[in-house]
Amino acid sequence: MTKQAIQIDLSSKQHQILENMARGTHTPLHYIERSRIILKAAQGIGNRAIAKQCNINRQKVKLWRHRWDQATTEIDETENQNPHALKRFIHTILSDDHRRGRPRYFREDQVAEIVTMACQSPESKGFPVSHWTPGMLASQAEKEGIVDSISTRSVSRFLKEADLKPHRHRVWLNPKIEDPETHQKEVKQVCDVYQSTESLDSKGVRVISIDEKTGIQATEHAQPKQLMKPGQPERIEQEYIRHGTTTLIASRDIVTGQIIQPYLGQTRTEKDLVHHVQQVISQDPESTYVLIMDQFTECSLTSASRLN
Repeated sequence: MTKQAIQIDLSSKQHQILENMARGTHTPLHYIERSRIILKAAQGIGNRAIAKQCNINRQKVKLWRHRWDQATTEIDETENQNPHALKRFIHTILSDDHRRGRPRYFREDQVAEIVTMACQSPESKGFPVSHWTPGMLASQAEKEGIVDSISTRSVSRFLKEADLKPHRHRVWLNPKIEDPETHQKEVKQVCDVYQSTESLDSKGVRVISIDEKTGIQATEHAQPKQLMKPGQPERIEQEYIRHGTTTLIASRDIVTGQIIQPYLGQTRTEKDLVHHVQQVISQDPESTYVLIMDQFTECSLTSASRLN
């Protein structure tokens, strides 16, 4: 005796939504197939006939017919209580179930050891580099017997889950603040000057920021560059010739952003700074100047002040 297929009853709104899904030109194929199954089931067609008409496996027809029947009560309640959400709910019913996926292969303690190693310096493990790569971590984990075998992708996943980014770094500075209250006043004074630059400039006071860059390599390409040609980009010789190093002392006018009389030389002594300041002031000797510089050039402030 053949078991009778589950009877499917659709409201006019449910039928219309499924019809639109079955005919949609941009609807994913699995939605089209499943909506056709439910529509044919609502016509009283058996599973075997639907499978033949849709050219699919009969077990698939039974699966989605059963899935719809199990959700019938919720579908009807949604249509009655929140009809605007019916379409979205039907899409949910005809979606794939969430699959649990492959069981986790690595134990939690193994993952913890790999993450701990990633937080250590590669040099402590004998690697002559500054930062870990997933491949290096995988190799070291196998070498230390943490795991028998592990892929670079698995290590990358563990790092991502732990929110670790070995390829990135930040710098920070811990200033030596002996008196926080005095330091705060000094910071405020500098900030106030920066914020008042336009007002000061209108009164003939120029605010100049001075800083230096040391150890700049003076290099030159060994061969002249070759201009681009059809099918070939511009080519630049990789080999270069060293011409030692140089030091830059630059002053920027805060209002205009202009760099004034940049100084290039082999040294950055007090005499060099004083010479640079003299050159800056000589551009507009009638103005009053406020010079802002960091503590790296503090030793030169006394000599520079003699220029006033």
